Amino acid sequence: MAMRIELTMDFERLVQLFDHDSVAAASFLRSAMPEVMALLHCLDLAESVSERARFAHELKGVSANLGAQRLAAAADSIQRQLDARPEAPIALDSVRAAASELSQAVTDYGSGAFA
Repeated sequence: MAMRIELTMDFERLVQLFDHDSVAAASFLRSAMPEVMALLHCLDLAESVSERARFAHELKGVSANLGAQRLAAAADSIQRQLDARPEAPIALDSVRAAASELSQAVTDYGSGAFA
């Protein structure tokens, strides 16, 4: 299970950014999750290609800043697909799965499971 979490989230990097204060890092993660989920929701509901591309880009940036590598990569993939073939339908399963993994990782981290 720890390996899955490590692939989802770079906690060590995040804790370093918070001067090795794991409590502050956990608090930051919890406070950032509503924004991540809101961006995912907006991406899901976006009606135009330009809106989807913008929300995918924002989700990628927020995720990368959090150290959420898997979600950042999934959002990047969506953005690239939209750039390459704007008319093609886009499946958001990988982004949803990565967001779910991130949410679970944040819960686990906040509970002290990996701190």
